[in-house]
Amino acid sequence: MKASLFVMPFMLLSVGACSQQYSQAETKTQEQTMQTNSEEITGTLLYKDLEGGFYGFDGDNGNKYTLRNLAPEYKKNGIKLHVRGRIREDIMTFTQYGSVFEVEDVKVLDESGVKAKNNEY
Repeated sequence: MKASLFVMPFMLLSVGACSQQYSQAETKTQEQTMQTNSEEITGTLLYKDLEGGFYGFDGDNGNKYTLRNLAPEYKKNGIKLHVRGRIREDIMTFTQYGSVFEVEDVKVLDESGVKAKNNEY
């Protein structure tokens, strides 16, 4: 009986160490996958007056995106952008406007279509 009480804590520590080791390996694999899945998309940023207002990105490929980490200077209704980054399937938003796209780099293509937001004059 005393032997089993002595062995039990070591067994629990071993199981905990194995699961932590697995978790670290899984995190590294996810990070490597996210780094290799970089995409480039061209489209138009549009202000949507819904849920308090947000900017949706309509890609020229016909898909819709919510741009994550887009710098404030690019948040203009109607601006044409070329963005590089990756789709984040592990994130959801209240807007539910297409896929979440984590922006790594932005290039302005055309600002001639910029117009006021729906509620600005």
